[in-house]
Amino acid sequence: MADRLIGSAQIRDGSILLRDIKRGQLESRYLTISAAAAKYVKISDGAARYLAATTTDPGPYYLKIDDAAATYLKLDDAPLKYLSLEDAAVKYLKIDAASDLFLKLDDAALKYLKIEDAELKYLKIDTANNMFLKIDAAYDTFLSLDDAALKYLKITDADAKYLKLDEAALKYLKIEDADLKYVKITDADQRYLKLDDASATYLKLDDAALNYLKIDDANVKYLKIEDAEQKYLKIEDAAQKYLSLDDAARTYLKIADGDARYAKLGSAVMGDGSVYTGFQAVGGGDTKTVLDVPGNLRIDAHGNGAGEGVNFVLIGLRSFDGQVQVALGDGSVRLVPVKLAEGETQTLSTDLPAVQLTLQLVHTEQDAKAQVLTATLSASGAEGPSVVSAQALLGAATQ
Repeated sequence: MADRLIGSAQIRDGSILLRDIKRGQLESRYLTISAAAAKYVKISDGAARYLAATTTDPGPYYLKIDDAAATYLKLDDAPLKYLSLEDAAVKYLKIDAASDLFLKLDDAALKYLKIEDAELKYLKIDTANNMFLKIDAAYDTFLSLDDAALKYLKITDADAKYLKLDEAALKYLKIEDADLKYVKITDADQRYLKLDDASATYLKLDDAALNYLKIDDANVKYLKIEDAEQKYLKIEDAAQKYLSLDDAARTYLKIADGDARYAKLGSAVMGDGSVYTGFQAVGGGDTKTVLDVPGNLRIDAHGNGAGEGVNFVLIGLRSFDGQVQVALGDGSVRLVPVKLAEGETQTLSTDLPAVQLTLQLVHTEQDAKAQVLTATLSASGAEGPSVVSAQALLGAATQ
């Protein structure tokens, strides 16, 4: 600027005169005041005084517009970037007054806790209420140690004055279990007998063994009444079902005496023969021996059921030939041939509730007289068991 502008000092000291400058030289080397105002901003008086103090060239100085934008702020831009003092007084606090209303950060760090540090060092009230008990409420929920000493026993002192539950279970019985394992004294009098009274009412086991028989031993030494009725006959029933020996001696012949008064079986019988009889009640499905002629023939009767007759089974104890005459209920007669070898059987079937059979059988041997057996069989009974009777005559055939 010193190369382009003419300063007042230069004019005052007469160093530059217009008459000394040729036409055109002034415009090429200097700016007019109006041209300088368009391109430069005037420096404030304070800045001018500063420049005056630091330079030997006093007078009004100017800045370039580009340099002024870097050093100064346009008035139009000031409300956008700065506050006026009036607005600052409303929105901001003066630093001098801050100490009365605010703490310095260093002082605040000594006297106050940062909020972000509070969760690390302190609990929130809501969290504390869930995790801790208020002291005021402690008296309603907890006992003081002095009160606890009066009302409760220390655990360390418990071993000296009390038993542990595990040890108590080994040495004592729970009251609620006593009713299951023991009887109360009052109930025992009703349900049990005192030992002192036992001798008057009961026998000792040792004494009982001498005077009584154990039930377990009874089955070995005795019969039950119901078993005795199946295996034995009552004495009072014997007279009705059996003969006494005296009555038998009067009514029957001893076998030992038979040889003296009767001929033996198998020997020829001349004239009157030996007579055999039999009687049975035969139910449906039963098979019973009706007649037994020792050494010759046995006849069994098999019941077919109520009203369905009886089948007769001839069992040859020696060989026989002959026939059977069957008298039917309508008066007709049917002849059935019989031929038996020793050990063979022949069945005579009848389906009438009442029937009568007559047998004529002959046994022959070489060089011996023929033996003739004549038997009559009868059966009757339309309902219930069939009543079967038999009679046989055994004799030798005459020459």
